[in-house]
Amino acid sequence: MKSLAIVAATCALLAPHSSQAASHFLLESRADAPSGAEVLSVDFATQADLLANNFSNATFLPTGISPSFSIADMASQNGAYHLLLESNADAAGGLELLMVDYASYADLKSDTNAGTTFLPMDIAEGFSVRGFTYGDDAYHLLLESDTDAAGGAELRLFSYNSFADLKVNNVSSSLFLQTDIASTLSVAGLGYDGGAYRLLLESDVDVGSGPQLFLLSYNSLGDFKTNSSGSTALLPAYIGATLSVRAFEYDSVRNGGGGDIGAIPEPAVWAMMLLGFGAIGALQRRRKVVLAR
Repeated sequence: MKSLAIVAATCALLAPHSSQAASHFLLESRADAPSGAEVLSVDFATQADLLANNFSNATFLPTGISPSFSIADMASQNGAYHLLLESNADAAGGLELLMVDYASYADLKSDTNAGTTFLPMDIAEGFSVRGFTYGDDAYHLLLESDTDAAGGAELRLFSYNSFADLKVNNVSSSLFLQTDIASTLSVAGLGYDGGAYRLLLESDVDVGSGPQLFLLSYNSLGDFKTNSSGSTALLPAYIGATLSVRAFEYDSVRNGGGGDIGAIPEPAVWAMMLLGFGAIGALQRRRKVVLAR
């Protein structure tokens, strides 16, 4: 069963990383909405705050997303933020991915952009961009299959050695990851905190008033690529039925710290949670094709 892939990850716990870097979610309305009511930023001062859902700020941004696009994720380098938007319908390279640059996170929150660029990538039909981050001196773009697939065919990672390489789609490496995402979950973002890579997953459907987010952590890029030594934490955040996490990132830092990643549920508890999600009914993966635009 697909859900066992997530359960198995809890059995091989890594030497935990913690980070003092602030982290940020961008939530986007599932239906098109006017500026000021479409994109919600949620900020966490530390990793411990993220794990406890102790947010320092939650604000609707003035940003207005075109009805034909949705947020794909965001990346941070040296204080600057890059917001990636993807066409809701399949489009040709040069018309499918739009990058909006901001000199700082404060500029992102006020929608004071430093420039916009259409990227030349042509995303294969059947895939969507679900992660974008900067780590280990490279940019990383994560694609996820729009329909459930087996590990080794579901997530594909593209890496770029520089920002200039990213803008011209000069790929330094690409590979399918072995990670097997449970059929009831989708990737909500990819972040790097200076010491570990964090993959955020969100339930494809509203689960009532319970937690909807899972955070998988990897000690290194190599571990992320092979799905090795990943630990999993259930975040207590409840997103609701009208919004979805569309971007996740840490403020760019150069060094990670040590510490405790927080309590990890026992495998039996994870099994019960995931079986509960599976019993909700016929689910459709949360992709650009299901957004009401």
